[in-house]
Amino acid sequence: MRAARTWLVVRPGHAGGVAGNDRTAERWCEQLRALPELVSAVLGPADPNPALPFQGDPGGLLALHAEKSAPAVLGFAARFPGRPILLALGGTDAYAEGGWSAACVRSLDAATAILCFHEQLALRLDRPAWRAKARLLRPSALPIPAQERARACPPGPPFRALLLANLRAVKAPLLAALASDLLAPDVPFQIEHYGLPLEPRLQAELARLASPRCRFLGPLPPAAARQALCRAHLLLNTSASEGASNAVVEALASGIPVLASRVPGNLGLLGSDHPGLFPPGDAQALAQTLTRFARDAAYRSALELASQALAPRHQPERELDAWRALLATLAPPQSA
Repeated sequence: MRAARTWLVVRPGHAGGVAGNDRTAERWCEQLRALPELVSAVLGPADPNPALPFQGDPGGLLALHAEKSAPAVLGFAARFPGRPILLALGGTDAYAEGGWSAACVRSLDAATAILCFHEQLALRLDRPAWRAKARLLRPSALPIPAQERARACPPGPPFRALLLANLRAVKAPLLAALASDLLAPDVPFQIEHYGLPLEPRLQAELARLASPRCRFLGPLPPAAARQALCRAHLLLNTSASEGASNAVVEALASGIPVLASRVPGNLGLLGSDHPGLFPPGDAQALAQTLTRFARDAAYRSALELASQALAPRHQPERELDAWRALLATLAPPQSA
């Protein structure tokens, strides 16, 4: 058997970053390294020449985000013609105002396979050639052990909601604070909001709102975010648009209740019949949903059961099996 070539994994971001693309790329590198019979992996930037930090003969390219990684995709295709390119479709690719950008189109055309985190993303591929290249690859997360969660998160009240969202308009980061101000005084809820302050205007607006029951606490490293999730009674996602939220996946993998805006990216992970969906941008509806969670034990149980039912599809071994099947079709072991 001949040793498999190493694949390059590129994403917009930087090593050790806390954005979703960074975390997904680093998780995929770990998983690919667990498949030494097929591939190895090195992580690089999404620059025009991604092979520069790599010494050797790459077996292929795995790129996150069609538009932002377009320089890497096109540079790799030009330097290594015929080598496979796996392109993961991002939410801002698929749901961009005005449709597909020119950079997205070039990346999607160059890709050997287009990786979609759920069926809703695959449905956005509106060209036959792209649809033919679509491959479903559900994201995973390491589940929090039930005993650890039981110690860290005693049954409420009071209740703690966790919002993991950088301050970007697409994440609707003001909605939780606005909703918390609409809660009745006897609704025992506290919302902890962590994220990078990427848009100063939004940070200033959060400071102006100064909601006593929704605190913006700044960025949080992945390990600390996992601890915060362990302590939370529910995970909150308020996005106006979403691809496939890592935070939602992490909550589902551990069977933690999720409240989320009814946008395609969340529907793709949760399903259209999920009991925790609310209209995007509707602070009143979110406040009502939080109130119901606090006051209705049967509703809390339904949300927990919904997450537990979805947990198996987001376990790491399931994603690893999907990688093994996909890569075996692209780079089968070769005999000496």
